[in-house]
Amino acid sequence: MPFEYPVQPTPFFQLVVPTVDTKKVMTLLQMTTMVNKPVFVTGATGTGKSMIVQQFISELRAKNTMPIAPIELNFSAQTESKSTQANIEGKLMRKRKKVWGV
Repeated sequence: MPFEYPVQPTPFFQLVVPTVDTKKVMTLLQMTTMVNKPVFVTGATGTGKSMIVQQFISELRAKNTMPIAPIELNFSAQTESKSTQANIEGKLMRKRKKVWGV
């Protein structure tokens, strides 16, 4: 499918031009989420990981194919496990005694 510019004015830094690599990652994301498996995306700085995942999530929401509740976590050398746990738990609610969810 050829790339088409969005009809609405979009900032340049939000445009995602599909390449062979971005299509591969999008396909892997689709395959793993369809079978309800978690996905961990890693790679070098500036390779477009965040943009690809954000684009994938926005496409899922637009299609309304599956309910999703993404939790975005950014890590650095200074990230501590306590802050990671607090970020995840801060997005969840207690459903039952030992069951948490969104």
